[in-house]
Amino acid sequence: MERHTTPMPDLPTGSQVPEPGCGNGNIFSAILRRPWQATALDVSREAVRLCRKQAASPARLLTADAYNLPFREVVGLKLICKRVQ
Repeated sequence: MERHTTPMPDLPTGSQVPEPGCGNGNIFSAILRRPWQATALDVSREAVRLCRKQAASPARLLTADAYNLPFREVVGLKLICKRVQ
């Protein structure tokens, strides 16, 4: 498993942190090590499958479009995006 080494933002415990374009899950795995409410999403079912495989713990993963985030509550929502194409 590749360890993600880019610094993560300093967010309060319990922050809602979706990662659109989760891809293979390398960044999402790093997000899961934080005390946040993390959700990975990707438009590709294959990417979500790979991310689920990479995530070491039970996690919320969705097949969804980053342009239409499936969240009702957006107050305090923090996005983490790296190389989303």
